[in-house]
Amino acid sequence: MSPFKRVEVNKLKEFNIPISGIKEGNYEYKIEVNNEFFAHFDDSLVAGGEIQLNLLMEKMINIIILHFNFKGIIEASCDRCLDPITMKVKGEDKIFVKYGEEADVLAENVLVIPHDAHEIELAQIIYEMIVLSKPSRNVHGKRSECNQEVLNKLKEHEIKTNIEVDPRWAALNKLKNTNLN
Repeated sequence: MSPFKRVEVNKLKEFNIPISGIKEGNYEYKIEVNNEFFAHFDDSLVAGGEIQLNLLMEKMINIIILHFNFKGIIEASCDRCLDPITMKVKGEDKIFVKYGEEADVLAENVLVIPHDAHEIELAQIIYEMIVLSKPSRNVHGKRSECNQEVLNKLKEHEIKTNIEVDPRWAALNKLKNTNLN
């Protein structure tokens, strides 16, 4: 089961690829993902972006292999100051699509679609690939690029403690604080 909230894919029909009535072979698709795409996902971790996605579909008798390759930029919020931040993303993935009785996800990269399916819905798959390709921490390149007003407010509300620190940890904290600046 995907950790992401599913979007109503009916609104993103342009991200469906047809599979019925096409012969075995390779098919290439160029897909553009933009701000409008991300707007369909509630509570999205990505505010917007411009991404070029290339998809190669290998259709065989009993299986379809989808090769994804993408790169572009996404917009999110800085984890430190909450200001908008733009990040480069790129990635590639391979999804195996098998036929079965009903739609299911067998593994991270194995989908089952019903035998009578006419198309494969890719919106959710594309969204998850992009979100998982972004850095785990969204921060401006330098702390000085952050919104200083917000950082100052946070510093005002920082909890101060007078706990004596073990000297072994003090050296690590010094290193950590040096890297954050």
